[in-house]
Amino acid sequence: GHEWRQFGNPLRQRPVSSIYLPADMRERVLKDIQEFLSSQEWYIERGVPYRRGYLFYGEPGSGKTSFIHALAGAIGYNICVVNLSEKTWTDDRLQYLFANCP
Repeated sequence: GHEWRQFGNPLRQRPVSSIYLPADMRERVLKDIQEFLSSQEWYIERGVPYRRGYLFYGEPGSGKTSFIHALAGAIGYNICVVNLSEKTWTDDRLQYLFANCP
């Protein structure tokens, strides 16, 4: 079956400031994440699902993955990777995996 498992070795934390993106963009995203992480009670009180998503786009090598790694390090989170091209995935299985991220 499909389950979460470690892939590769842990990476050294990279400072968000080392990512080549406009500084205001880096800081806006990081501030939004920090505000979201401190607002769980607001979501619970209103019955709103507590989740946040970001879509980063750009040419290969433009810093998307590096930015994600730096953001995860800045807030002390791990990164989970899912290969969505796996032909055996079902909606139920994906939902289960996301609900049980390490």
